Amino acid sequence: MGSPGESASPTTRERILASARELFAQDGYNRATVRAIGRRSGITDAAIYHHFRGKRALYDAVLEERPVPPRGPEDEGASRQALLAMIISAMEAWARQPGLTALMFHQGIAGDGQTVEANVVAREEIIAMVEPCLQGGGSALAAEALAYVVSGMVTDAILRIGAAYPELALGADGLRHVAEAIDHILPAQALPAQQSAAG
Repeated sequence: MGSPGESASPTTRERILASARELFAQDGYNRATVRAIGRRSGITDAAIYHHFRGKRALYDAVLEERPVPPRGPEDEGASRQALLAMIISAMEAWARQPGLTALMFHQGIAGDGQTVEANVVAREEIIAMVEPCLQGGGSALAAEALAYVVSGMVTDAILRIGAAYPELALGADGLRHVAEAIDHILPAQALPAQQSAAG
């Protein structure tokens, strides 16, 4: 058996993925190479190919690491505060991987099919998180609109301010923007009556 320190060490696969995520975000998919990923991770090309069939398989594995937002409530309807808390939780998860978010944006613009699909799935996951909170007519459309706003805010913040994203986007101003988006997009009847007028 290994020592506690050894068990906490990243596996070879984790080291490869960490270096690949950094290089793909830094150089883009086309410019990043398996050799450069190997140099950064201190792992041989042969070891990388033992875990991944090639650069494309490595990139797809990086995409699979994207954050998954929390699930919405099982019962229909949730307070404005609860909805805001869930959205903030999702934004915090993306804030922990700003390089991946920027990479998904750039590769999506470049027309990479797998990345486009991953972006769509990420947005659908936000909708799935938000929609159970809502009630009344128009809730599906409101959830979709709010998902576009949230994903756009995350992408815009990361692309403009990079590593400072968590501090700025999740600071007082960033949270105020999210709260304003909820108030402007969601119809008055979408949230429980006792919370719909909350400021």
